[in-house]
Amino acid sequence: ETRAALLDSLGNVQFCRSSTPAYLSLLDHAVACASTDALVARALAAALPPVQHLTSPHASGPPVWVADTALGCKMQLCMALVAAGAHLIPPRTLIERVAAVSLTFLQSPTPSTAHAAHVLMAAVLARAKEEDEALCLAESCMRRALAAYPKLTFQDDLTGTVASVMDALHGKNSAQLGIISQLAGKSSELSHENSDKSVAAANHLLDLLCSALAVVDFPLLLQAMDMVKEVLMQIPQHRRSGATVKLQAMISQCNDYARKMPMVEWFLRMQSAHDSVTGDSRSLSLLSKL
Repeated sequence: ETRAALLDSLGNVQFCRSSTPAYLSLLDHAVACASTDALVARALAAALPPVQHLTSPHASGPPVWVADTALGCKMQLCMALVAAGAHLIPPRTLIERVAAVSLTFLQSPTPSTAHAAHVLMAAVLARAKEEDEALCLAESCMRRALAAYPKLTFQDDLTGTVASVMDALHGKNSAQLGIISQLAGKSSELSHENSDKSVAAANHLLDLLCSALAVVDFPLLLQAMDMVKEVLMQIPQHRRSGATVKLQAMISQCNDYARKMPMVEWFLRMQSAHDSVTGDSRSLSLLSKL
């Protein structure tokens, strides 16, 4: 407990934005300690503040997790340490104690704190994916991350979170389709906005949708492809061609031939339908590249 308290107190120094070599070396040792000592990892998880405190008003203003910048910076370090030791923490503890904290800070206005929350959530899902609550947790994580995208959630963080969620939902009925549906809905929503940031975010979501076809449970593949097609058909022509190129590349690199053949047939049908409308004739030439 003493070691955990010492590691926890490093967050107060972190708030001072210390970047001296000595402090950075101390942080490295702290991560090594949390990732190898189960007692420290579990004590750190137990020391996380209850979510009721984080969501309570701060001086009659925004909730504590938004308004208290010192706490946010301290939590950034604490979440990083708990993530490093997540494999040593019982899954039930992660579900009951840690997950809510991570979900809260997924929408932190401080990018580095939000990133730490994404890393922690990935660690929680990897460790606790066999728990009954994993499905609900993964869906909640995806909703909260997408709700803040692209204003607070960054592309790399979202990419990692989608991968963690899809892995955690492997074999869990049609839950993966729910995630793909969320991605598709957000992509369609952003594609109707005119700002460059929204268009870039919509394009990134479309990339994630295409990548999801390579990992979605095989029985769900046809339904997932229909969702991707619907999004593709809704976007402007000048953006659709770029998305088609990326989709083609993903299919050509797929080494799972049971999965690849239906994707090739689907892609060619979709491209052929597009060619018949535009008068283009590239579908046959694409076949040799797939």
